[in-house]
Amino acid sequence: MIKKKSDYGYEYLLVFGIIIVGAIMLNKESPSPNQTQPTTPIPSITIPRITASLSIFTVDRENAQFVFTLQLSNQEVNEITVHVVVYGKNDMFSPPRRSAWPFAGILFRQAGTHRGALSSSSISRNWSSRPENTKGMKLVLKPNGTESLEGALPINETCQHDAWRGKPLDPRSMYNEVFFWVFSQNGQLIYEKKYDVN
Repeated sequence: MIKKKSDYGYEYLLVFGIIIVGAIMLNKESPSPNQTQPTTPIPSITIPRITASLSIFTVDRENAQFVFTLQLSNQEVNEITVHVVVYGKNDMFSPPRRSAWPFAGILFRQAGTHRGALSSSSISRNWSSRPENTKGMKLVLKPNGTESLEGALPINETCQHDAWRGKPLDPRSMYNEVFFWVFSQNGQLIYEKKYDVN
């Protein structure tokens, strides 16, 4: 049987179609360079369960201190280590009253602030390379145990920060905002609370 010229067109079309379909299927099976490859999941960090509070804010003028009591309770069945920082300020006056507990000067120097501005992120930054005494008060909490201790912020007569060093602080400018931060042993912020103090 002799094929007509028009029959060859269908054969070419059929072969061409098979090639196209094969190329599409091959492309679906091999990922392109831009496609994201499956990654191994990153293990999540377990956040220690604690309860924490600040209370009994007292102005001790005789000893020039703003005193508070802090309490931490471990809700875990294992012993945990935490680091605690209390930051107080009053920005309603100039110069502002700003300090931290414990080791205020060290905390401010490590944060690189000349105005006494402190945040939880400025403390946790570069945690692994920081000296131990720039991480706050280190506390080891027993399993299901509670720690209670007293701390104090200084009531200075003059400003200690470089931006206003030596300038007198208004005696009425007591700390009216107090921030309580608790960090895990690896520097993760696990608790924070702001207190408005009258």
